[in-house]
Amino acid sequence: MATYTDNNYKSAGDYRLTDVILLSYLGNPINLSDIVQELNIYESIYTNCLTGNITFMDIQGYTERTPIIGKEHIYFKFRTPVQYQGEYGGEYDAQQHMFSVYNVSNKMATSGAPQLVTLEFCSPEYLRSNRLRVSKAFPGSYDGAVDAMVKEKWGLNSKKPLFIEPCGFNQKYVVPNLRPLDAIDEICSRAISGKSFTPGFFFFETSQGFNFRSLDSMLWDYNSQAQTPTSWEYFLETAYKPSPVKATSNPKDVMGRVETFGFKSNFDQVKNAREGAYASKLIAHDSFYKTFQELEFNYGVADTYKQFPHLENFKGRPNPHSDVEVLQSIVPNVPADIEDDGFGAYKGPRMATDYVEGRTMVASDTTNIHEEMEGTSYHIQQYLQKRQHILSVLKAINLTMEVPGNTHINAGQVLWINVPAYTSPVYQQKHPTIIYDRFLTGRWLISRIRHRVIPATGKHTTVLTLSKETYATDLLTTTKRPQAKVSVERSLINYASGSINIATGMAYDSIKAIAAKRISSIKDGVISKIANDINYKGISINKLKEFSLANLKSYAATKLGNIVSFRQVRVNNAVTAVARSVAKRVRSFFRF
Repeated sequence: MATYTDNNYKSAGDYRLTDVILLSYLGNPINLSDIVQELNIYESIYTNCLTGNITFMDIQGYTERTPIIGKEHIYFKFRTPVQYQGEYGGEYDAQQHMFSVYNVSNKMATSGAPQLVTLEFCSPEYLRSNRLRVSKAFPGSYDGAVDAMVKEKWGLNSKKPLFIEPCGFNQKYVVPNLRPLDAIDEICSRAISGKSFTPGFFFFETSQGFNFRSLDSMLWDYNSQAQTPTSWEYFLETAYKPSPVKATSNPKDVMGRVETFGFKSNFDQVKNAREGAYASKLIAHDSFYKTFQELEFNYGVADTYKQFPHLENFKGRPNPHSDVEVLQSIVPNVPADIEDDGFGAYKGPRMATDYVEGRTMVASDTTNIHEEMEGTSYHIQQYLQKRQHILSVLKAINLTMEVPGNTHINAGQVLWINVPAYTSPVYQQKHPTIIYDRFLTGRWLISRIRHRVIPATGKHTTVLTLSKETYATDLLTTTKRPQAKVSVERSLINYASGSINIATGMAYDSIKAIAAKRISSIKDGVISKIANDINYKGISINKLKEFSLANLKSYAATKLGNIVSFRQVRVNNAVTAVARSVAKRVRSFFRF
């Protein structure tokens, strides 16, 4: 007979669950074990506390007899029967730290059957946070304020483990009458790691306890100075196929299978530009000194890219599926526009990450905000744009998959996912071995977890939501633009025909349109001079008309320097003479 503590994993979805006890608002215990229909537990790096729900068949009429009013507590223990190597976690121990019921929803069954009752529960710290307000000043670094609000009796008064990452800067923080968890979220938006000096902090709860840590610490082990090890490995090629009835000698062979999965990518260029995902501009103003500064964030610059943690090839570690080190993001440096606008760096084309004004932020960076901390500020130039980038990039590539239940993995951990290339059947016949996707196979971060237990089937499944912010293989870069089959001359005369006056149905005479007509006649005059006065027969007038005005100036100057008999006229003088002539005619038209 199976016991709760045994490690006899028999088949996919095997689990151990103790008696599920509901404590009424008067403290009377009700054993729900035999009538539980479904149990769900949720973890997420975006959610401060554990949540869940339990559905049971109320055959005894507990809802009315007890009654159940949403002020109950519930406790149980739940785990996957496999040896756990860690010191914390591996199970959900609600016997030591009970859950609080905060809502009751009833579903009446048909044909006079007993009603289904669903109780929604959460960690008691979440319920307590919604009943409290904090108005205190916290000197020192931000991690001290978080520790106090979680552990002190005037705060969340939690007895659970708290895994906390030290923050940089001696930053005094005054909580302006906020709920404790709201204040901690505010700190997460500002905090900077004292180890890596990167932002991107999260406060969340797992089966191990509470976590206040940066994305950097999830991907990089500060102690060993290496990538955080992957906690589990999964194979997508096993999806939608029958699983073995019994586990082999190694339960991981069965637990590494995938039942269903789906990818969701967020490459919406409009949304990313407006959110400041890869480029933004910050206007930071100092009210004390009456000054401001403008800061640009460009993720396409190599120095900026290297400041952030990455799932793949962080600090030069190669991917085993690639022969080269990955130093490139999921945003390749390629021209963003079909036509050149002349604003690119070093006279080159503009990349998508060069458009920093797609998202413009305005924030205060006022110094001397506290008497004992003169000269300091909130250091927004260190975190504001970078944190926005981190939150956006975690949504770039998402994978949701349903796997055999596993309580040994938690939100914030890294998994290794093998993704088949999914080639055509003809190609697969020629290559019988599995070919893995060179971009997606690799390390993935767990952002959300849902554990689902259905006692009637004796099955436990885990739904994982994973994030990936770098490809496992680098993307190529280029400065070449896509070429259209038909080349259109980008001159002012063509601009003049681009707008229509709806009153007349003819071309709209804008300022540029009027200037275009004038300059077009100047261009015809230059062509006439080249063709007639210089008497050059090597090129036709029609061919000259395809030249831009700048090219005509250079061409005319060259011919003047080579053909005109007056040798003292050199090419440089000719260029100046032609340029002055053109400029003079334009100025006369605009009456400068």
